[in-house]
Formats: sequence, C-alpha cells, structure tokens
Amino acid sequence: MSEEQNVIQLTEGWVLRVLNGTVTKADVKMVPDSTAVDIEIYTTGDTTVPAFTLQLNVLADVIEVIGIDPIQKIQKLAIKMPKRIEVTLA
Repeated sequence: MSEEQNVIQLTEGWVLRVLNGTVTKADVKMVPDSTAVDIEIYTTGDTTVPAFTLQLNVLADVIEVIGIDPIQKIQKLAIKMPKRIEVTLA
C-alpha cells in the first residue's frame, strides 16, 4: 500500500491524512443540504466495519468536528495549515 492511500481528498481543498496504519478503503459522502461530509475509513481487509467514522463540517477556512465514532481508538486528531487534517491511531 502506498502513502497516497492514506491521503483522503475532502471538499474546499482540504485533505485528511492517516499518519500511521494503512487505509485500505475510504468512503467520503456529502451530507445532503449541508457543507458536512461523512468519512468512513477502513484500515483492514474487512470493508464491512470502518475503523473509524468522522463527520466534519468543511468550509474554506474552518473545519468543525461534528462527530467521531471510533471502532479503533484515535490517539490524536490535528487540524493544520494549509488545509490538512491528520489522524494518529492508537
């Protein structure tokens, strides 16, 4: 798996990068009538249950964390410039 698989493109030029572990699949879905996105990230060959799910409100200069549903524990979630979100898994 390449490092590029750990980078997930979001809207408004933002990217989400998983710093450790390997992303095997990522589903990014826009929430209807909203600027929010649902992101399901899978880190194993099992693509039936995501390792974690994030719901973010993505604006040009602001990220709002609406919800985090970790199956696998998240150690750190960092929002950095320019337009980068980093996740470190425990």
